[in-house]
Amino acid sequence: MLLIIFDLDGTLIETDFRNLKEARRKAANFLREKYGVDISPSPPFFMKLFNTIKEISRRTGTDGAIIRRQIYKIIEEYELKNVEKFRPLADLRALFKCLRERGIRIAILTSNSRKFAETVLDKLGIKKYIDLVLTRDDIERPKPFPDGILEICKRLGVKKENTIMIGDTPIDMETAKNAGVRAIGLSFHYTEEELKKKGADLVLNKLNCKELLNVICNKVIINDT
Repeated sequence: MLLIIFDLDGTLIETDFRNLKEARRKAANFLREKYGVDISPSPPFFMKLFNTIKEISRRTGTDGAIIRRQIYKIIEEYELKNVEKFRPLADLRALFKCLRERGIRIAILTSNSRKFAETVLDKLGIKKYIDLVLTRDDIERPKPFPDGILEICKRLGVKKENTIMIGDTPIDMETAKNAGVRAIGLSFHYTEEELKKKGADLVLNKLNCKELLNVICNKVIINDT
């Protein structure tokens, strides 16, 4: 049994990055004003946020989960304001239908909120093809920690050896390597060199079923489907 885990934003859809940057600036301002700490809103934001929250919690005794919920609520407000402003980066209904017809399981691992992810997947009409959606609301440690991938494999009962992560950023590739699964990078925003440097086994410049099946069937990525 083969499992493909997709990143969401930047991989399956494209959103307005200006709004994401504004959300992160707002979150950074909140941390500065309430807890007196500075954090850059640039990527990898959620990793920096994880470390900052740990430090605040250690210093103040505040439960890290409370701080995390405060920050995530700020970011989610921006996500939901712009939930209509996205475009699919491929014919996702055709892609997911094609994969499922061949017995391939599908999961989503995203740093977006659950509300945002569920809304987008509903609008795309692909939710019925997806076995599991895991968001930033569901796990404490963000990418590039392997927790999300490992949790998906555990819940779906699929071995790491039969799992592929598909994403558009070096962090996605690093996450896959940390989890011990194969990684396919999409060169939408980063170069092939940048993606392979962080662990991509293969880099594609487009996302469609024919190309993915060609990779899988020719055992370029995985040895046992």
